Amino acid sequence: MRPGSPFIFKSRTVECTMGADLEKYAAAELGEEKRTRFDGVDHEFRPVTEGLAYHDTSNPNPSRAIPIGFRTLSIQVTESKHPEGKDDVVNFFEQLTFHNLSVEKLCGQFNVSAERGLDEVVASRNIQRDGKNVIAQARPKYIWKLLSYLFGGFCSILWVGVIIFFICWRPLSDPPSPTNLALAIVVIGVILSQASFSGFQDWSTSRVMNSILDLLPSECVVIRDGKSKKMPASELAVGDIVLLSVGNKVPADMRLIETSGDVRFDRAVLTGESEEIEGNTESLGETFLEAPNVALMGTHVTNGHAKGVVVLTGGRTVMGRISKLTNKTKIKPTLIQQEISRFVRLIIMLTVILGLAILIVWLAWLHPHHRSFMNVVAMLNDVMGCVVAFIPEGMPVAVTLVLSLIARRMKEIHILPKSLATIETLGCVTVMCSDKTGTLTQNKMSVMSAGLVDETFTSQEFRDAHISDKSGDRAALAHLHRAAVLCNGATFEGDSDDLPVEERPVNGDATDGAILRFTESFGGAASIRISNPQLFQIPFNSRNKWMLTLYANSTSDSEKHSECVIYVKGAPDVLLPKCTSYISTLTNDVEPFTAEAKAKLVAIQESWSRRGQRVLMVCMRHYTPYASLGSNDFAPEITRDGVENLTVVGLLGLMDPPRPESARTVKECRRAGMRFFMLLRDNVVAVTGDGVNDAPALKAADVGVAVVTGSDVAIEAADLVLMGNFDSIIGGIRLGRLVFQNLQKVIAYLLPAGSWSEAWPVLLNVFLGVPLPLSSFLMIIICCFTDLSPCLSLIMEKEEFDLLTLPPRHHRKDHLINLKIYAQAYGFIGVMETVLAHTMFFFYMWKYARIPPSALFLAFEKYADGFYGYSQDELNHFNAVGQSVYFVTVVILQWGNLLSVRNKRLSILQADPIRKQRRNPWIVVGCVVAFLIAIFVTEVKGIQNLFGTASVPVEFWLIPIPLALGILMMDEIRKLLVRTFPKSFIAKAAW
Repeated sequence: MRPGSPFIFKSRTVECTMGADLEKYAAAELGEEKRTRFDGVDHEFRPVTEGLAYHDTSNPNPSRAIPIGFRTLSIQVTESKHPEGKDDVVNFFEQLTFHNLSVEKLCGQFNVSAERGLDEVVASRNIQRDGKNVIAQARPKYIWKLLSYLFGGFCSILWVGVIIFFICWRPLSDPPSPTNLALAIVVIGVILSQASFSGFQDWSTSRVMNSILDLLPSECVVIRDGKSKKMPASELAVGDIVLLSVGNKVPADMRLIETSGDVRFDRAVLTGESEEIEGNTESLGETFLEAPNVALMGTHVTNGHAKGVVVLTGGRTVMGRISKLTNKTKIKPTLIQQEISRFVRLIIMLTVILGLAILIVWLAWLHPHHRSFMNVVAMLNDVMGCVVAFIPEGMPVAVTLVLSLIARRMKEIHILPKSLATIETLGCVTVMCSDKTGTLTQNKMSVMSAGLVDETFTSQEFRDAHISDKSGDRAALAHLHRAAVLCNGATFEGDSDDLPVEERPVNGDATDGAILRFTESFGGAASIRISNPQLFQIPFNSRNKWMLTLYANSTSDSEKHSECVIYVKGAPDVLLPKCTSYISTLTNDVEPFTAEAKAKLVAIQESWSRRGQRVLMVCMRHYTPYASLGSNDFAPEITRDGVENLTVVGLLGLMDPPRPESARTVKECRRAGMRFFMLLRDNVVAVTGDGVNDAPALKAADVGVAVVTGSDVAIEAADLVLMGNFDSIIGGIRLGRLVFQNLQKVIAYLLPAGSWSEAWPVLLNVFLGVPLPLSSFLMIIICCFTDLSPCLSLIMEKEEFDLLTLPPRHHRKDHLINLKIYAQAYGFIGVMETVLAHTMFFFYMWKYARIPPSALFLAFEKYADGFYGYSQDELNHFNAVGQSVYFVTVVILQWGNLLSVRNKRLSILQADPIRKQRRNPWIVVGCVVAFLIAIFVTEVKGIQNLFGTASVPVEFWLIPIPLALGILMMDEIRKLLVRTFPKSFIAKAAW
């Protein structure tokens, strides 16, 4: 995770399974303000609100394992490297008090009547003040994007070449030179092709948060001037009274003032979770975001109906501020973009240095002493030859195509890459953070264990013992069954009575659903619920970490001062300090909760937790409330006093079974050198997410990964979307690393011909007076055409070895282009290609013109009319053919280079492109295409007349073939030495 990635999980719980590294982090970061001691082992943590839960599984010996401490940590994180001042999202919603106001005060604050609604005049004034109820989108800066496409990267210096070629066309050439005009047009074509590919790549990553607008409702029912009417949601004003019914989308952030009593909201679009939220008109001190009397924009009404007051509209809503966060997030270049930018800067620097050197030499020496050898136009052509030589013009196109084809391969393993440039970044991942529920697990929670302080059971044992107890000797089990039935917020669908319990659809969260199915499997659970109507409930929230239900325990008609029975279910570490007694299976009665009994309960909790179970404690107490049910004082009283002096009824151990592929996925991640963290309960992280609230972090992350079952906004904001099982991420990591490997091979292939073998002809021409062995036009053809097609075959290469055995690439040290690649491309392959190509050039000049190489060196202006008895036209023809021979030689020599760079270590005999294991028929296709281009360029009369190329004698098409095999053999010898002597200098210098 990149430092500074926003963590937007204010007031939510982070429960971590901590290894040694994370434990050290917590000790260092949380300080020494609170010390928790576990059997002589000191762990120093400072909880922000509630405490810390951790479980060290690093020691395989249970007898020597660190005792498990059960506390729950609520980390309230607001740190970010993107501060927003007073407009900070978390601080803004912390300060809101709409949910705590009475209905009268709320309506008075907005000057609205709950029955009549707003006046049209007031509504218009509020809209004028606050703006329309829409979420503004960041407008794309098309002009800047177009400029970056046309003038970014290599294009900036290529435009200099265009200008120079145009100047050389006219007025410097007299008569105007059509060759220079054609070269200018060719370079413009190269620029436009690069810009087109860059535009395509950018377009593929630009559709991030637009889907937020599709989540907003288009119409709503509003009360204005005493009349209810439908109107566009965009016309809502702060203070409007809105009527909600089942199936509606909430049009703005609203405070509920009336409900049907059974209204529920689906906040999956915001949280990514399927758990529905009950709505009511009361607040128990939660934050605005957690308050049950608040309905948030974009969420769905799944049951019941309600009336609410609009308190926030447009960009001030929760969804609007999430959108604003995403729009404000500066898009950081991906790692591969950083690597390419680094390479571009280096190449441009070398180009400028060499160009300036040529200019200085021309001004100081050639122009004064060899004026007729090189005029201004020739000098500028040489400078541009240098520019063309050092800039691998085909590289941006090759990189984009590499990423595109790897993206296609990722789709085949059920990964949808939405950002081409992020594909390689996945191979650099060092920390993998994963949600648990539904990602590592099957999202099928079930009760595995049940027990009391004195005795524990498996779920089946408990079921059998309870059903077989006809005499009431095991009354304690009945107490646990009854408590589990009544302290539950889940219900079955009404029309599913005929289905088996395991197949009945459940309304409610996964935990309550599992307990509901468990209790229903005994029989009798429905009758318990029917005979005990619920009077009051406090749903589970991250502040309390328990849920509470209240039932009548008296036949008295008076609601006030009648005894009630309270059931509480929650985290054991939270409820234990509040317990004073327990129900014993030995006596079937209530016993004092002594230290011995507490130790037994903690031992059960530890045992179940070691098996991967989530442990919940169920408690009860009899209580006579002072306040009347339904009064303003009732809820605060129950919240304060209802969870004191509790009696432990029992424990339930639940487990969401892991997906079959989860263990292998974690193992493979660790084998790949990554640290794997599992996050329990959904929070925004910088790697994975599925809700609207995850969108800013997904966009800000180095790699944002969403699951296909998540919200549309999360999917739009992510760089990668997992379309199948979680283990597909391993294939994505493998392909991400393969991208880097293959890009290195592509560059190692391009550099010898695309820069080194093209630069030396210019150097020999300027400094040694040799007639130019390779024209600028043929340099462009090599870079953009003949080298491009074979290099694309390299992107189809499979793994040379298991890439997961390598540690993750350190993006600050392990660069795409490094000294070892430069040594391979320039110092080894490049030298051989340059020497052989020049040899073929000089060989042609000697064989057909009978001009020895010694005469061509330092020829300067002597290579003119009368040189060795030839006219100027004849000399120009010899030079044109020689340049074409040089060109054809380089094209064919690159075939040997192509076969050698396929493998960094293995011999071609071990990994040839024919056998199935490493078969790559595209290599042959690429070489054939390059060969056909070479024929077209040198043999077509129109090209010859315009760009000064010429037909190449047949033997000079054949001689380079064994020379290419020689290059391959030389690299085979190098690889053999590397494998035979792995500690030698050659092995250490190998790329």
